[in-house]
Amino acid sequence: EHVLWFCCCCVLSEYRKAICIVFCVCDRWFFDPDAARMKRAASAAVVLLLVATCCALPPYEFYVSTTGNDNNAGTQTAPFLTVGRAQQQIRTIKSVNGGSLNAPANVYIAGGVYRLTAPISFSNADSGTAQFPITYTVWPGSPSVPVISGAIPVTGWSQASNASIWQVKVAPPSSDTYFREMFVNGRRAVLARTPVMTYQSVSSNDLVITASAGQIPGSDPTLHNIADTQVITYENWIASVHPIASIDRQANTVTLVTAFNQQWASADGNRYYFENVLEALDQPGEFYYDRVSAVLSYIPLAGENIQTADVELPWLLELVNSASTSGAVSYITFSNLTFSHTAIETKSCFSGPCNAQSADFLTTAAIHLQQASNVVFNYVTVSHTGGYAVWFDVGANGNVLSSSHLYDLGAGAVRVGQGDPSNPVVANVVSDNILEDGGHYYQEGCGVLAQQVAETQIVHNIIRNFLYTGVSVGWTWGYAATPTYNNTVGFNHIYQIGQSVLSDMGCVYTLGHQPGTSVTTNICHDVSSFGYGGWGLYTDEGSWDIEHVNNLVFHTKCAGFHQHYGVNNHVHNNIYADVNTGACDGGIRSSQHPGPCVWPGQGEDQGRCSSFRFDHNIVFVQSGPLLYSTIPTGFNNMTLNLNDYWSVADGPNAQFNGTSFAQWVKNGKDVQSMLANPDFTNEPNGDYSLLPQSPAIKLGFAPIDFSTVGPRTPTPPELA
Repeated sequence: EHVLWFCCCCVLSEYRKAICIVFCVCDRWFFDPDAARMKRAASAAVVLLLVATCCALPPYEFYVSTTGNDNNAGTQTAPFLTVGRAQQQIRTIKSVNGGSLNAPANVYIAGGVYRLTAPISFSNADSGTAQFPITYTVWPGSPSVPVISGAIPVTGWSQASNASIWQVKVAPPSSDTYFREMFVNGRRAVLARTPVMTYQSVSSNDLVITASAGQIPGSDPTLHNIADTQVITYENWIASVHPIASIDRQANTVTLVTAFNQQWASADGNRYYFENVLEALDQPGEFYYDRVSAVLSYIPLAGENIQTADVELPWLLELVNSASTSGAVSYITFSNLTFSHTAIETKSCFSGPCNAQSADFLTTAAIHLQQASNVVFNYVTVSHTGGYAVWFDVGANGNVLSSSHLYDLGAGAVRVGQGDPSNPVVANVVSDNILEDGGHYYQEGCGVLAQQVAETQIVHNIIRNFLYTGVSVGWTWGYAATPTYNNTVGFNHIYQIGQSVLSDMGCVYTLGHQPGTSVTTNICHDVSSFGYGGWGLYTDEGSWDIEHVNNLVFHTKCAGFHQHYGVNNHVHNNIYADVNTGACDGGIRSSQHPGPCVWPGQGEDQGRCSSFRFDHNIVFVQSGPLLYSTIPTGFNNMTLNLNDYWSVADGPNAQFNGTSFAQWVKNGKDVQSMLANPDFTNEPNGDYSLLPQSPAIKLGFAPIDFSTVGPRTPTPPELA
């Protein structure tokens, strides 16, 4: 009776739950002289069950609504107005309980748009525990998903003197606001720009562009608000952003504030264009914001009523972030929420060049976690961003992004880690997501950029429609020591990569030493570069101790697999079919550097030391060489055997790095391989499964089950 009575006290006195439980147990076991001599274990079990059941607190529940008030109690009938107020209430509960929760906490957010005035920032004070986690999710029964927004709405348009242009005055929320994005009814408008053009030449300091006649927009001696204008130059694997210092219409030159790499730009066709230029506002769907007059101008699309349209101007760079100095933010879950509208990070482009591979120079993301563990984003949507959508940054270990939809992205979708090898991140998971439609501003953004990471899982995702690489793992060039190991890039469907905009890319791209890393059971197709380098799977400089197994690669402009240089990589049981469609190189490419290897390459050309094992693969091309190298000895260090090769056009006369198959075998390569049609089930229609009589099976190729590639769970629908 005492136990039951005190348990009831526990329920009524929730803030003192821990004390009550101890008192319950002490009262029954220590103050009752018979308790210590209980005869039957069953009686003890019943007592303990009653204590646990009666004394356990239900979850804390707080409610947030766009019709609420932060002075309310946060209940269903009196909800808070902001997520930050619910966050504050959980902190209060933790403070009352000695700094920790004594029950799980759930924050239920009703449908509607929640416009932030600052990012929602989390610290260790906001953490849950494994026993008592904190969840932010949609209010049960809500007819729509809540949207956490970093934009301001725009209304009150009027027609300008130029009847095609509509204008409205928009006061910037802060003095350093740069409106470089605008969304009209969910569609990304185009920042006023010229078409992509070809310049004539560049000065020796790579700062002065000589344009062709008529390429500089406008007619005045200078450009309107020239300090806000910029030039974008294409440099193989990047599209770099450069503010304009001045123009000279007589000389037809444009002087930039920051230099670009003319060597790479020349190789990429001398392509460039002007952007954020009022004089280039001339096409439907384009906009321009004048920071001096605070006037926003827009040319509506045909049939578009800008006066009734939903117009959003993003101004916050981040929506959710964490940076704790007193321990990691931990055990928080975000689910069934939408995070939308972040601004383009431009500040770094004014002080230095924005021209790093994969937009590595960016310092923000819509969701940006540092010093975080066991934080989960599940079934969320992140859309309409100015940069990357999600970033597990320094100190972010053991976090999860799953079953989510990230789309319409200013750069890439997900970043894990950063470039400094002294600060690796470990055991993060990116799984079962749809990651798509990136590179709208920083065109070199990746689907997933994983830098200096270990034990990272990038699995079961759809990754599509990026202008650069699908998944990039590594970030150490050459054979130096790295903290990168045991990563898995597997069961992903990666396609529509490059889209003929940038060069030097792949569905999966690696750098540096990565022991235990596996690229497995991915489907990669439709990779198209502007120039060279539309490859499928790409082991770049120093890629080492990586396994490629059970992948299907098809419809790539260039080779299905390319190793620039690396050592001890094992490439086996993969299908490379209908690759090198642009006649770039060959079915498989080695870019080994000439000269003897001096291991570990210190003080020497590390590209001389390159090797891989290549066995039990299928290489199928319509025409062109099956194996290609930049030098005649490019496959000398490679071990190749038990592969099935076939060229539809060349048949038995197919080329192997400049030699016939017979000579190739005589040279000690592929001595047990075959030059034979692999007998795909229906290759013209993209069915690369094998018929039972396939010679590849006879060689030991193991048919691959691709049925579980891509998300295993549903992902959120797009915003209406």
